[in-house]
Amino acid sequence: MSGDRFGGGSGDAGDCLPTSGELIAGLNRLRDAMAQVQHDIENVIVHGHSRDNMVTATMQGTGQLVDITIDPDQPHHRTTDDLGRVVAEAVNDALLKLGDTTRARITSLLTSPDAA
Repeated sequence: MSGDRFGGGSGDAGDCLPTSGELIAGLNRLRDAMAQVQHDIENVIVHGHSRDNMVTATMQGTGQLVDITIDPDQPHHRTTDDLGRVVAEAVNDALLKLGDTTRARITSLLTSPDAA
């Protein structure tokens, strides 16, 4: 193979390798894209639900739990232990959704840095 991008074979290696300026510019673009992703994720709001949809947990992208809502139309014949379990289900569901959202946003950046 002649002139591969790593300077192997015949051809001028200088034509194939990025300059230090190009590398720095690429790193700066990546840094800016990561900062934008971080900002986007911090501003995400996700809602998690208990299996029976009695409880909804609202969470910010920072991981801060901002609200717990209990559906007033659901029967209220639960024990405090039962209520604790459904609240935990809703919070855990919100955490999973936040993780999925974060993972998807970072994956999109890594597969296409110019898309960020």
